[in-house]
Amino acid sequence: MTPARQLAAFLAKYEPAVARTARGALARLKRQLPGANQLVYDNCNALAIGFGPNEEMSLAVISVAAFPLGARTQPAFCCVPSLDRGVRSPID
Repeated sequence: MTPARQLAAFLAKYEPAVARTARGALARLKRQLPGANQLVYDNCNALAIGFGPNEEMSLAVISVAAFPLGARTQPAFCCVPSLDRGVRSPID
């Protein structure tokens, strides 16, 4: 099965409005981030698709998350600037 078909199968589990919103957000991000790798995670709570420069999720910059009640875009990781170390996560 191709990655596109796998993603379509994951989205098919959601209500049509949620899947449509997620597909729309993915289409916009694909246009804005040409060449970015898409990392797909499916679990019992949500479907998350992160966009980053390679296959390492820690470098993803934004993601689309589909939940049973809706879909949204969000930062892949909440990072805050640090004067001494560049960018760090709040749990550092």
